[in-house]
Amino acid sequence: MKIKKIIFFLLLFLSIFTIYLTISEYLGESVCLTNQDSANCSTVQNTSYGKILGIKVLYLGAIAITLLFLIFIIANSKNKYRENFYEIYILGTIIGTIGAIYFISIQFFILKAICSPCLIIDFGIILISILSWVDYKNR
Repeated sequence: MKIKKIIFFLLLFLSIFTIYLTISEYLGESVCLTNQDSANCSTVQNTSYGKILGIKVLYLGAIAITLLFLIFIIANSKNKYRENFYEIYILGTIIGTIGAIYFISIQFFILKAICSPCLIIDFGIILISILSWVDYKNR
């Protein structure tokens, strides 16, 4: 039960954080955590890797993480479809982890520029996936 609470708060934090970053980006404000980081954030987010089908990865990430959070809540509620939602949730964490590893690799090995908010989100998703796998094994 303790792992579920940690997952809940991590997903809540990442949902709020990505929504905040999305709104800031939409309003034209910097989405970087420090002034020193702004050049790297701009490099990472404004390359061809920063968009999928013409949509910024930040926007897609905010939607995906918020959706994952809602699916997690439904999967852990008392309804007859919770097992189905839990399977969807686990699949979502796996897809999220693959995406996170991909984007971390791009930052470190291709762009050689690090975006701190991006890393927080990516490592957060990986941590959630690990905790979710532990929780799944303990069911």
